[in-house]
Amino acid sequence: MWEQYSLKNVDLQPKYQRRLVWPFKNKVYLIDSILQGLPLPKFFMQIVVDSDTGKTMYAMVDGQQRLSTIFEFIKGKTNDNRDFVLTKKNHPEPEKFLKDLEGKTFSTLTKDLQQKFWLYKLSMEELTEAEEAEIKDMFVRLNLSNFKLNSQELRNALFQGEFKKMAYTLAEEFEEEYYLRYKILSISNIKRMIDAEFTSELLGAMLKGITNKKDETDNIYGFYDIMEEDDVRECKKKFRAVFSTIKKILGEDLSTTRFNNRNDYYSLFYLIYTFLYKKNYKIESKVYPEMKKILIELSINANENATNPDILKYYQKTVQGGDTESSRKYRDNYLTSLLEPLCLDRDPKRTFSEFERQFLWHKSVEKKCGICNLVISNYSDCEIDHFTPWTNGGRTDLTNGQISHSLCNRKKGGNNS
Repeated sequence: MWEQYSLKNVDLQPKYQRRLVWPFKNKVYLIDSILQGLPLPKFFMQIVVDSDTGKTMYAMVDGQQRLSTIFEFIKGKTNDNRDFVLTKKNHPEPEKFLKDLEGKTFSTLTKDLQQKFWLYKLSMEELTEAEEAEIKDMFVRLNLSNFKLNSQELRNALFQGEFKKMAYTLAEEFEEEYYLRYKILSISNIKRMIDAEFTSELLGAMLKGITNKKDETDNIYGFYDIMEEDDVRECKKKFRAVFSTIKKILGEDLSTTRFNNRNDYYSLFYLIYTFLYKKNYKIESKVYPEMKKILIELSINANENATNPDILKYYQKTVQGGDTESSRKYRDNYLTSLLEPLCLDRDPKRTFSEFERQFLWHKSVEKKCGICNLVISNYSDCEIDHFTPWTNGGRTDLTNGQISHSLCNRKKGGNNS
């Protein structure tokens, strides 16, 4: 098999396979088992012959981690570029480690041990007639039986459509300079495809709104398995713009605030997406410092000892069932209340003039309060209320005004109406 691998005829990672995730101790254990002549589980390999060229390719269905480890040992380097040196301290059962292997690489093994390694017979099941759907099904079943695959690794095997391609492209694009840089994800997360999963959640929020992660992520993969090229391009453009805006607002503080927590980042991402593309706000650069200040203050105060009940509830909705629909919606509403006022294009005119007050008073035949619907007994008790509150972008003009009791107007919001 090494000869075929050297000829580039072995595909260790067909598109349904997960990434290489074994820790180094597993690799040492495997090589030690081979050199002791102990049996390994069977490998499953799909044989694919190109009908035009006659070239034979070997695609791994099960045994990817083990075969990759064998090839790495022969080459002397692991896939993360560390020297492949056998040591007792890196063996999961040190008492069973052969002392003759201490400090050895493949090239420094004795000739007898190298020969033993080359002659070790792998138990290989060759699959020649199976269709692609059957191969994927076999891959999932083989791995499920050993409880190896996480949810995203299963999706990676089951879905091959446009949504998956888009999610994986963006995950790879933001891996180094965003996810890792700002500590949103770790190297071990990325090995287990959590970057692809998290990117998928964010894209899902763009396409379907806030959902429950557990119930909806698979559905989103299936529903958007086929997408138009223009839609994919537009999604990518908006996704990048939201990431860029968050970076502009928080800068390097993204890595030190709670917004590098995935639940908090999800909410901030969806909020900025909503502002930019659902409410069509233009977030001016001049408001970035104030937004940053608000987010940092929330980050500092959101903890289990918070005295503000709203902030305490925000914290609880992050750590308890933080990826459920209800928790996500609460956080979205709370963040909206904090940041939306900074995005609105407010009328510079704050209050109605005396002329406008008199005009609306005389225009009203029944003199009923627009808030409580009861009669206003005299003009001195009349104030003008904004239909759409000024704080929410409502205009201070006759088309957005109604007469109201002074007390009703103050209860509704007073200076915020």
